[in-house]
Amino acid sequence: MNAAILFDVKANNETRENVLLVGKELYFYSMKVFYVHPAIDYVVLACCGSETMAQVNQYIDCWKSECSINKPVKAYPKSMDLQRILKELKRVGRQRPALYVFHDVRYPFVTGDMIYKVIEKAAIHGVAVTAGLVKDDLMTYPEQEAFETENLRYMKYPAAFRAGHKIMDEIVEVSEVLDRCAECHPYLCELTNKNPWIDNWENVQMADYVIKFDRQCDKG
Repeated sequence: MNAAILFDVKANNETRENVLLVGKELYFYSMKVFYVHPAIDYVVLACCGSETMAQVNQYIDCWKSECSINKPVKAYPKSMDLQRILKELKRVGRQRPALYVFHDVRYPFVTGDMIYKVIEKAAIHGVAVTAGLVKDDLMTYPEQEAFETENLRYMKYPAAFRAGHKIMDEIVEVSEVLDRCAECHPYLCELTNKNPWIDNWENVQMADYVIKFDRQCDKG
């Protein structure tokens, strides 16, 4: 069983947890991609309360009808630490998770291919994370000496851990996942399309425009 754990690292920042993109909650976009993904068997939304879960259930009912998919979904408040969530996941169903996929819902442009890739590589290497190219020259301080960025990468979500990896017993907050990934020398799954992080109102407006533009293109 592969379990996806979705969360919002910056739920309390200026954009708040109830920010909307084209009339839908920020978590909606990631939630749908993970829910309908054939390699994901169980979905955890670790960033909501009872009111949010009521809305989530409405979305799930629609996806069940549209896609003929029925998989378990569990919601936890963002205050719950990761170890408690993992313990509960081990108790549900007949199978314990073999692999965990972590995703920050502030990356709403996650794709099925990204999920497939981190799952495939984590199953082989233990840990895998999405990575992008560092395109701009970096400057050291105070010397202000530029150095090449050709071989540098920055990490993004989604990220995946094979169950039983020692780091899984040490992560308490979901906000630590990327930092702990870096300690494990993860397999880097390079992005083939843009996957921006929505952490301020300018990015919200940009993402809103991109989604509307894509929908117009789909309509022809």
